Amino acid sequence: MKHVEASTPIFFTNEHARFKMLNGNRQLNNGKINRIIKEINEGNDMLRYYPIQVKENGDRLEILDGQHRFFICRKLKRAVFYIIVKEEKSMADIAKVNSNVEKWKPSDFVFCYVQQGNIHYQQLAAFIEAYGINIGTSTKLLQYGHPGTEGSFSKCCDEFMQGLFTCNYLEDATALAESCKSFLPFQYWKDRSFIIAIHKIKKAALVPFDELVASCQKYPELLSKHHSYKEYIYMLEQVYNSRKQKRVVIV
Repeated sequence: MKHVEASTPIFFTNEHARFKMLNGNRQLNNGKINRIIKEINEGNDMLRYYPIQVKENGDRLEILDGQHRFFICRKLKRAVFYIIVKEEKSMADIAKVNSNVEKWKPSDFVFCYVQQGNIHYQQLAAFIEAYGINIGTSTKLLQYGHPGTEGSFSKCCDEFMQGLFTCNYLEDATALAESCKSFLPFQYWKDRSFIIAIHKIKKAALVPFDELVASCQKYPELLSKHHSYKEYIYMLEQVYNSRKQKRVVIV
């Protein structure tokens, strides 16, 4: 069988101090590291066949892809095999490429741009930390001023992955999050469907919101988890009208 040799050379070195973890790359996964080390110790050492990708920056080699492999080589005192990338790559390019190779979670992108000093992602991270609302709903609240539609955040939009998320409605998002939190001890106040329901109820403004909260605190046994915002609205309307002679529509 005839083989064509690639023009891109592969280098190796035992000088681990020459390498630098690129600020903004995702956090190391200890579980992944331990699994690979276990395989190597069992005789399945494939590190030389998967060189890491680096770019030269003065006398340092900044790791674009393969930080887990580098960490393992350094830990085991093995030679690092690497390829030098000549093209200039932004952090967004690196994040997108790495995600294609091994799927990044939305939280990986948030961490990436927080480490890069992006104020919008820092505000997003702080909001998520404060309220525990999932990333998909939080991004909608902060960027567009509403919780979006029901569904998961299984796919990041291109703008989010490219670092172009903008935090435009921090005050409004915080106000809505606090309104939802006021239903504690109801544990599902962070559900996207519940947040959508509260958003619609507040927007309709057909009933005093503090009275709705008071009714829910008075009859907590009537609150339960639901799968759609319409079901939550119906539930809250039932609670609000509990023991009232005249039924009131809340949306």
